[in-house]
Amino acid sequence: MKFVNALKQRYNIKQVHISGKGRWFKKCRRGNYDYRLRKKRKDDERPHTDFWLWNLSLEQLSENSEDENTLINSALLSSELNRNIARLSTYSESQMEGLLNLNICYNALFHDVDWLLDVKNKNYPD
Repeated sequence: MKFVNALKQRYNIKQVHISGKGRWFKKCRRGNYDYRLRKKRKDDERPHTDFWLWNLSLEQLSENSEDENTLINSALLSSELNRNIARLSTYSESQMEGLLNLNICYNALFHDVDWLLDVKNKNYPD
């Protein structure tokens, strides 16, 4: 989270991409993230962030140009064109803060977890 907070000081995080099919690079010890950033300006609206979970590996995408183009167009349009290729979850800055305050991990934001904000104040019997 320190890295993400450091990025947020100067940039709006527009998109974060992660593989749902293993690591992109075999020699990396940790998971790989791809960030799309936009330098902050004074007149910016409160940003939202798209979290993309790729359902195909880099190898699969390199072998199928149609799937590769679908992924690229999905990211450019900020729209989930084919859920079998990549899934999109979008959150506003305040939604991300609220979810992270529930002590969920940053990686959970790649899944549709905004419903947690709707039930966080509900009391349920044991």
